[in-house]
Amino acid sequence: AEGPNAFDCSGLTQFVYQQIGIDLPRRAISQSKVGDPAGKRLQRGDLLFFSTDARQSLVTHVGLYEGNGVMIDASKSHGRVRRDNLDERYWVERFMFARRLNGGVDVDEFKADRGF
Repeated sequence: AEGPNAFDCSGLTQFVYQQIGIDLPRRAISQSKVGDPAGKRLQRGDLLFFSTDARQSLVTHVGLYEGNGVMIDASKSHGRVRRDNLDERYWVERFMFARRLNGGVDVDEFKADRGF
């Protein structure tokens, strides 16, 4: 689901970045290859990549870092855009790495413009 009425994880991140003129590939695994490593200090707008496969070696989920340990993401199983705490065990165990594109996205501005 590529939005704007329904999203999966990579459709959401693709949509958000498209709103500021940055084209991202459609799939999470492809998105994981763009930009630069974010390092240890996350910034708003960083793309966060997770692995939910059995060996936890393949990127299967992507979210957008909001700040203060919170990620904005979407999933088909939950059927909506949501906020997740990155301190939750589920995410801690599955986190792989983060990438940064053009210094990040102003998430507050994006949400306000879209009524989130």
